[in-house]
Amino acid sequence: MWLKAFKQVHVDSQFQHQGRYLARSFDFVLNEKGIENMQLEEIEPSEPKTRVELKQFKTKYQEQFPQTPDLLALRIIEHYLIYFIAETCPMISLFDSHNHQTLILNDLYNKGISPYLQRENFTARYESFEIISAKV
Repeated sequence: MWLKAFKQVHVDSQFQHQGRYLARSFDFVLNEKGIENMQLEEIEPSEPKTRVELKQFKTKYQEQFPQTPDLLALRIIEHYLIYFIAETCPMISLFDSHNHQTLILNDLYNKGISPYLQRENFTARYESFEIISAKV
């Protein structure tokens, strides 16, 4: 889906697999392979992380795109709200290369959305449930 709106997508990921620490990078492309320039190498132990670079935004989609990094961050949080609510969401940052600004989406969620969630617990047929209401 990224390639619908961007001409280039590059992914760098560091992770642990079967006791080894690995770094994988590749480009998403619109062809039969789907992936090019794949590299996989063993690295020194490090924290898992993934970086996705969306490059060359297609003009057709720029008009509907949020015009500020803050608004884009809010749209991403709204889209993935269930992951933020679950409190198991990895740290997600958004880097705006034009303004050299980094936003930590988890911090924005914790300050601007989490305090306003309404949580209610109830039991039905001996099972406990929690309802979480959010106005987005």
